[in-house]
Amino acid sequence: MSPKFKWVSAVFVLGAVFLFFFSATFKHSAASFVFRKIKTARSLVLSSSYDFLASKNSLLKENTALRLKLADLETQKSLFEFRQEKADLPENFIEAVVIFRPPAINYDQLILGKGAEDGVKQGQLVLAGKNIIIGTVSEVFDDSSRVVSFSSYGIEQNVFLAKPGVSVTAVGMGNNEFAITLPRDFQAESGSAVFSLTNQPYIVGYVSEIETPPSAPVKTLKVKQPFNIYSLYSVNILK
Repeated sequence: MSPKFKWVSAVFVLGAVFLFFFSATFKHSAASFVFRKIKTARSLVLSSSYDFLASKNSLLKENTALRLKLADLETQKSLFEFRQEKADLPENFIEAVVIFRPPAINYDQLILGKGAEDGVKQGQLVLAGKNIIIGTVSEVFDDSSRVVSFSSYGIEQNVFLAKPGVSVTAVGMGNNEFAITLPRDFQAESGSAVFSLTNQPYIVGYVSEIETPPSAPVKTLKVKQPFNIYSLYSVNILK
């Protein structure tokens, strides 16, 4: 047997012995290494997810706090204006604070903190400020009352459209809106004021949109009440 062959055989035998005794150790070391890497990667992912969720929750809390602060400022502003107007209100008004509004109750309705004990009666007109008509008192309780807006779906009222200067019928569409139907050839302008046909006229709203379908013989005017019912904190009831 040649020396070269003996050397190769010896290397082969030593390699086989090495693999036999140490292969398990290498496998274990490799597995441990991979496991540590996976564990580290998992920790990084979980940490990033936690940071993201924590940041999101923080932003949500800040957003909620800002909303509450804005609502509080609007409340203070409305109450300030309400108190400032008290001295100027004529005697035929009953001032009332809004205690419930949408979405706490049905849309286009309000619950007021004045009732029969304060002289409130069913059918009385209710105003936002001094000049904007909201609707009428529909129910009266001892110390509270319910107001239904003229914009409630299906309610009809006779109104005066400033331009073109005609008396028409406005139909409540909900969400502080009305619809007025006119002949197609009638002139009408967006932004035109709409007044109530009461002894003293009040503002009902303003024309916000005019729809004229190509083949229809009529046009539809959409009228929007000039206040936000969701931030209405006080009203005036006409005696």
